[in-house]
Amino acid sequence: MANSMFAEGNQYLCVLLKSGTQINVAIEERPMITFDGTVMRVGDGDYQIANVRKWMIGDPEVIAQDIENAKAGSTISYQNGVLTVGKQTDVRAYNMAGVEMPVQVKNGQVDMTTWPQDVYVIKAGSETLKLKKR
Repeated sequence: MANSMFAEGNQYLCVLLKSGTQINVAIEERPMITFDGTVMRVGDGDYQIANVRKWMIGDPEVIAQDIENAKAGSTISYQNGVLTVGKQTDVRAYNMAGVEMPVQVKNGQVDMTTWPQDVYVIKAGSETLKLKKR
């Protein structure tokens, strides 16, 4: 993980599973996050990526609000090369190398068909979506 993830004010790593289970690890413990095929490893815990709804690093109060938003259901989705973001105006996308991708929102959608195959992290408003473009 990049050292910037350990900036002041970021106190916890939180992994929210689709089952509703929440895993919190104090950043001061410097948890290692790795991905191996379909498995996300956080410290000593292994989680199937398909079962991970969201993971975040941040202030516990902000995380709690983000978790409530995630439980309420995501308003962003991806299908067949098109990212649907609804009315979100602040949309950012990053590839796994951390490079920000150019995003153009038209009619609540982002055309990703020309983007290379990669894993992307999409931030739309207060929501985060990770997806693997094939």
